[in-house]
Amino acid sequence: PLAGFGLVFAFGFSGIVLFFRRTRAHMSLAIFFVLFSATVIAFFVLDRYRLPAVTSLAPFGGGMLTQLWNWFRQKQYPRLGAGLALCAGCFALTLYPVQGSPAATQAQSLVNLGATYLQEGDTNKALAAFHEALRIQPGRAEALRNLGILQLHQGNHAEALVNLELAARAEPLNPFTHYYLGTLREARNELESALTEYQRSVELKPSEPKFRFGLATVLQKLGRYLEALAHYDTLLRDAPNNPVVHHNRAVALYHLGQHDSARASLNAARKLGGPVNPEFERLLRERLGR
Repeated sequence: PLAGFGLVFAFGFSGIVLFFRRTRAHMSLAIFFVLFSATVIAFFVLDRYRLPAVTSLAPFGGGMLTQLWNWFRQKQYPRLGAGLALCAGCFALTLYPVQGSPAATQAQSLVNLGATYLQEGDTNKALAAFHEALRIQPGRAEALRNLGILQLHQGNHAEALVNLELAARAEPLNPFTHYYLGTLREARNELESALTEYQRSVELKPSEPKFRFGLATVLQKLGRYLEALAHYDTLLRDAPNNPVVHHNRAVALYHLGQHDSARASLNAARKLGGPVNPEFERLLRERLGR
């Protein structure tokens, strides 16, 4: 409700320039402002993070206003003019338009709102927020991706495919878009297309387990068991207590003729509390003759 940051900075920074070397107390406040501002500028982009800087700017701003008044009373007009020019220059710095367009800002806010609604389980409001974000800024990749994921989970595969493909074109290096496109293609039994998308997601982010698991399962469905096994082994190196991976690995080993290893993986899945497919277990016992 009082002076905006522009005026506080204009008079405060001018005061720092004027009073910096007068006393150690002045110097410590000025150094705090410089160091704090440097860290905020380097790591944050939200203007609320500049609020602590006001605590060091305000005393200097008050001192600057007092000094300007004293120069006026003493008729030291050259100094007064220089001081006012310095204040005006500092104020002008705060007017530089570094923020994004209003439409982009509003669209991002709606995407964030939609994500919050999803966390709360309100899918209808989430859908409305994502659609409104796209109305304000058509082609926004994050809104398209979130909308497509939500439609995928709702079983609306046709619209999900359109939105996820648009998101992939708008932001081709986002691994999550390719992963969910792979999930959608797999659900539609388009396994070769699903394989391409899963491979792309793993290439972009090889450390994400669910990307690699999706790739391994599709390879297994395509009968490429040796390749699937390599990915299951990679997953188990990072997370050895995943029963589903152990079970799927057992199936791959079975099809590769490694029945004893398959039994060991299946037992590991059971010990870890995972479900075991009884039909697969029966087939494995028949192969082992026990």
